[in-house]
Amino acid sequence: MLAGRHQTNGGVRLDSRSVLVFPAGMPSSLLWARHASESGIRVVGASSLAHDPARPNYSEWTLLPWIGAADFADKLNCCVRERNIDAVFTAHPVVWHRLRELLPKMTRKVRLEAEQPWAAELADYRGYRDIAASFLREPLQLAASGCIEPSIPLPQLAALVRLFQLVPGQCDHPKLEALTAIFRCMPPGDIVEIGSLWGRSAVALAFLSRHYNIGKLLCVDPWRAEEIHQGIPAVDTVFDDAPVDDIFEAFRMNLAPLKGVVNYSRSRSSDAAAHYSRERAFTTEDFGRTVYTGSIALLHIDGNHALAAVQQDIARWRRFVRTGGWIVFDDYCWPFGDGPKTAADEFCNEFSENLTGGFVAGGALFLQLAGATPERC
Repeated sequence: MLAGRHQTNGGVRLDSRSVLVFPAGMPSSLLWARHASESGIRVVGASSLAHDPARPNYSEWTLLPWIGAADFADKLNCCVRERNIDAVFTAHPVVWHRLRELLPKMTRKVRLEAEQPWAAELADYRGYRDIAASFLREPLQLAASGCIEPSIPLPQLAALVRLFQLVPGQCDHPKLEALTAIFRCMPPGDIVEIGSLWGRSAVALAFLSRHYNIGKLLCVDPWRAEEIHQGIPAVDTVFDDAPVDDIFEAFRMNLAPLKGVVNYSRSRSSDAAAHYSRERAFTTEDFGRTVYTGSIALLHIDGNHALAAVQQDIARWRRFVRTGGWIVFDDYCWPFGDGPKTAADEFCNEFSENLTGGFVAGGALFLQLAGATPERC
């Protein structure tokens, strides 16, 4: 079974066979218990509440007294012995300290599953801060035109890293660092992203646009499996069974905290471009009506990676990109195909005289159009 294995999955040690979760109703406890169950670990929920609403989330359940009750230690010892418990997990710092005292005295050897809850939670935040600090320690030096705005303060930058990491996706830290750099020298205008999926890069774009007061973000993605096919079997097979509707719902959740600076179009890039040109506004039930300027400060191309699709995206949207604006070709360096790279190189060859410069970060090609003016300094 899983005994004897010391790998982890979502913070869950896989050498435990039966774990008691107490108190079982805390959000962190529910999340931990789900990961443990998915790893094949037997989970027993425990609470001191006679009618705990968390009860339906556990296949096994037991009641324990309040930790300050005189019989708590005896009841816990009986529970551990009768239910063959190997470890106890708690997300509550007071309960954790009490269990650290009691578990070594149990008749059955039982491990306290997690480190001190505050330490475990703070470790994540220290990680966000350290990544943000690395961005600020040696900031990217861009040969870009226009004024350079100050860097985002460390706490806010760490908050961006946290939001970014909470959203699934392939966008990595080097690309996030590059995005934080180019927003410092970006003129006002719309932010348009072609291909959003879960919304990982969209969260970063909306956050940065709001911080630097650039403009509103428009996310364009059909969120339909048939539109993702790229003529690459290894890639297309993955998306054949993708729960695209569920991913779309997750995207809406991920971007909801940024309502007011973002909207989306669940449509093909060609249809969205025509609507953008004609109406300059998009309306959805989630984010209401968002009015755009029709002048793009940043165009992020990350839709279908087939060569023809990337070529069509740039052909439909490039005319809206303003002077001093940026175009980002995601997956310029992509192990599964060269559609984005070929299309980007064609664009660079055709419009080389209109480009201030470019660089590659996180596998994406960043290009700035010439002619920026100091509008925000």
